Amino acid sequence: MPVQISLGFEHGHPRVWEFFLHSSKVVVPFRPDQKTRMKFLKKGERIVVAIPKSQGGHGIVGMGEIAQDAVIFETGGDFKNDDAFAVAYPQEMLRIYGDIAN
Repeated sequence: MPVQISLGFEHGHPRVWEFFLHSSKVVVPFRPDQKTRMKFLKKGERIVVAIPKSQGGHGIVGMGEIAQDAVIFETGGDFKNDDAFAVAYPQEMLRIYGDIAN
């Protein structure tokens, strides 16, 4: 049975999903008290990714298989500088949500 990943309002914009597709990565937000959520994101697991319509999304947007175990690349607003995606991610979110046309 695939694991469903719901991306919240902050990832509801279609351009965010396009960025995830292009980079072959998905950012799954969680709070520190939800670390058990990470145990479901292991290499080889099948996933269904949804952006809830109630949060500006389009329902199910993708299906796939996790290619590597999940990693934490941001803690309390501090992004790892040794990971190219961790550097690109906040820049891309600023570009998307900083554009008044969006």
